[in-house]
Amino acid sequence: MKNGNEYLDAIRRLAVTIGMSISEMPHNRENALCCGYGGLYNDGKIANVVRAALIKRKDMAASGKKNVVSYCPGCHLVNHYFQPGYKSYYLLEDVLLALGDPVTEPFSIFYRRLARPHMAWNLASVSKSAFL
Repeated sequence: MKNGNEYLDAIRRLAVTIGMSISEMPHNRENALCCGYGGLYNDGKIANVVRAALIKRKDMAASGKKNVVSYCPGCHLVNHYFQPGYKSYYLLEDVLLALGDPVTEPFSIFYRRLARPHMAWNLASVSKSAFL
């Protein structure tokens, strides 16, 4: 897991460099819990994303923190929409802000697409079992 740990350490160094303090959740590094967003594309079941989000919520509660930063856009979106009471930050946006680049519409294209009511219908029409 040498390359994996080097990558994860680089992500943490980047966050610390722009002024974030890092505290790990109970499941981290190679034991981290997947947000489930990527899994949606494996089997098309939104229920699996929700199930993973519930597990992640327990991990977030155990950390004792109310702010979470993600370098994965899927994790950020799942945390944003499925973790009420927690504030989700997307690391790339924070890096851009630290460099002086304005982020006027955070992750705007993803938020706009997911906020449309017909998205769930479209997912369901692709796979009848998407919500099971």
